[in-house]
Amino acid sequence: MAATNTTTEAGDAPKNGVYEDRKIALVTGITGQDGSYLAELLLSKGYQVHGIIRRSSSFNTGRIEHLYADPVAHMGGSMHLHYGDMTDSSCLVKIISEVRPTEIYNLAAQSHVKVSFDLSEYTANVDALGTLRILDAIRTCQLQDKVKFYQASTSELYGKVQEIPQTETTPFYPRSPYGRINCTFLLSPTIQFDRLKRPSLALFNYTFLVY
Repeated sequence: MAATNTTTEAGDAPKNGVYEDRKIALVTGITGQDGSYLAELLLSKGYQVHGIIRRSSSFNTGRIEHLYADPVAHMGGSMHLHYGDMTDSSCLVKIISEVRPTEIYNLAAQSHVKVSFDLSEYTANVDALGTLRILDAIRTCQLQDKVKFYQASTSELYGKVQEIPQTETTPFYPRSPYGRINCTFLLSPTIQFDRLKRPSLALFNYTFLVY
């Protein structure tokens, strides 16, 4: 499957006018389990969906093949893939500048807990700094007032169970580099992004909390 760079400005419509003021979503981690389900949901709601995929020796697009191959998904330019990487600021700025999304869903991460002990620096580079790169790209493209940003977090924030059930007020107690990295970024001050709507979702096997 080849990635495409075809883009549409936010609010643009095809000639028949069906998709006027259409919402445009940019999804990182689109080839993962959650990303593929999210892409399918957004397409069913009439969104134009753009996904970021990494270039690798083997394609890992199996979960979204059915979406990309579906002729309906290409009506009005509904599905587009872009090569990119969370460790590359310039490519993120380029993609966001071209796509001009109305919503960004950041699901990309090194999310394997055991691997985070072995590759803690890489995990931080992708998970924490990668998220910061997206926020900086939004600001560079002057989209703070035009885009909604959704950050996928993790139940690893809570780590060692302190109470049952866990709620929005449960104290964080991360026990792995992956959990601590997510916790550190979530609690870090981001004054320069105050105008940006940016809820964070702590994922519990498809159940999530909105902060």
